[in-house]
Amino acid sequence: MAELTIIQQEIYKVLDKWSEKAIFTESALAKQIRVNTKIQGKNKAGLSFRDVEAAIFALDNDTGNGEKKFSLHANSANDLLIKKSGEAKGLDEEARKRRQSSEKSMSILTAADFMRTEGKKMHRKDAIRARENRRAKREAINIYSNFDEEH
Repeated sequence: MAELTIIQQEIYKVLDKWSEKAIFTESALAKQIRVNTKIQGKNKAGLSFRDVEAAIFALDNDTGNGEKKFSLHANSANDLLIKKSGEAKGLDEEARKRRQSSEKSMSILTAADFMRTEGKKMHRKDAIRARENRRAKREAINIYSNFDEEH
């Protein structure tokens, strides 16, 4: 799990936890990742097949005993299905091209989504109040005063 990105690490964790399941979808996997990392928004966002493939192969390399092997399949709607199998394998070439072209129009979870969860989100009213509190005090200047007296 050494060279995985943030997203791939989260996928790896969920795959490791769900190793007893025979089949599940990419949307179920993405939903569990959003719950684990407390990402709000992007409720329909999917996962990139490259990230899922990398996590599947990393899980296969780390376990070694053959019990946690998954394979990727794409259905006719280009949704990813993750199945437990005898060998870890990714998408075939045709399915890879179809999925890649459909990902251009999909909302995909990215590393930036994980970075946004680290900071505290403010509601609009709270953000306006915070901005008002940061402003410097404005003092009225009397243009009729004698400036030489003050200095």
